[in-house]
Amino acid sequence: MVVGYYVDDFSTLLISGYFFSKFLKPMGFRLKDVFIPDISKEVASESIRFGAGVMLFVLSYQGVGTVVSLIYTSFLPNYSSFIGVLSVLGPIMGLSETVNGIHVSNHRAAVSEAYFNDKKHYAAYILSNGFRTMSQITGMITPLVLALGGEIVGIFFAEYTSTFSKIFVYVLIHRTIFQHSHLMNEVLIGTGHHKFNVLITVIEQVVSLTMVIACIILKLGIFVLIIPGYFQTLIKQGIGWVYINRKIINLRFNPWQFWIVPAISGFLYYLIIQGFHALFSFVFGATISSITLLLLGIYLLPGPCYFFFLGMLGGYDEHTMTDLENAMELSGPSKIIVKPWFRCTKAGAMISGLHGRFPMFFKNVQKEINELMAMKKTVTGNMREETSAPR
Repeated sequence: MVVGYYVDDFSTLLISGYFFSKFLKPMGFRLKDVFIPDISKEVASESIRFGAGVMLFVLSYQGVGTVVSLIYTSFLPNYSSFIGVLSVLGPIMGLSETVNGIHVSNHRAAVSEAYFNDKKHYAAYILSNGFRTMSQITGMITPLVLALGGEIVGIFFAEYTSTFSKIFVYVLIHRTIFQHSHLMNEVLIGTGHHKFNVLITVIEQVVSLTMVIACIILKLGIFVLIIPGYFQTLIKQGIGWVYINRKIINLRFNPWQFWIVPAISGFLYYLIIQGFHALFSFVFGATISSITLLLLGIYLLPGPCYFFFLGMLGGYDEHTMTDLENAMELSGPSKIIVKPWFRCTKAGAMISGLHGRFPMFFKNVQKEINELMAMKKTVTGNMREETSAPR
């Protein structure tokens, strides 16, 4: 399994690098430049210290988590059954968190590069776009879960239907809030504030431990595994985001693009999914309808039935539309799915007077991007000269 992880990561690096190099070639960058080692002892030493700090963040989870697990097994009746139920139902209720988790890790390197090169406006723009993307993905996935989750569980896990209906809303809300913790971790680690991240993680775990004991005393059953998550998440994110906003990066929130448009578009998408579901159920039956719509709702329907409304309602401006187009060009084999999404978004924006009405903060961002690109070209050029020089 360990070897498999390395093979997977390295092959992913090569494939991603291949597609990315096509995009960067006009800018003077080559993929093989990445594999030329040119690291000083100071940088290597700092990297080791940084890695150790990040490792402490992970260990803080594992340490308290082990204690909590021992408490569960000793004092929570039916713990193994509860864990089994949540393991089966969790992927359905936390689908938006799972999808968002795929792209959140990309923010660490980008924010780190901007922050440590004193490109604060660009760093704020990257982080703001992280919030915006998470809201858009949540707005696309949540309607599917609301419309089809119950029936999917009924088809494949009928014995868990009653438990699903009891905990569904609580878990869905928690997962929607909790997913922002992933982004916060990436920002704190990427800007070198991993020690503070360890501190608030310890606080989070102490709160979790306290609430677990309280919920066990109150005999809350399966909710012992759910309710503590609310308290620990709110405590950590409350402290973390305030710290980031005041000490690291001045966040620039755009309520219209962040929350209002994804919410409206998501509601319309939910109505469309329900309409298709009623039609397909009448023609094919509930089982085939649910499975078919789940696949269509993730890959084909988002373009005309969700992203079109995002564009039409002003969920994009000139700069974010360009970002979406660049992302589409970099998408590689998945372009067959992403390109229709982009085209539908652009079509919606072109017919709307709301396009660009509520733009993202972009002051000095392009200037700082250009400065970073110039720095990269200089560094890359120096590396090539040093590599080609006779030794």
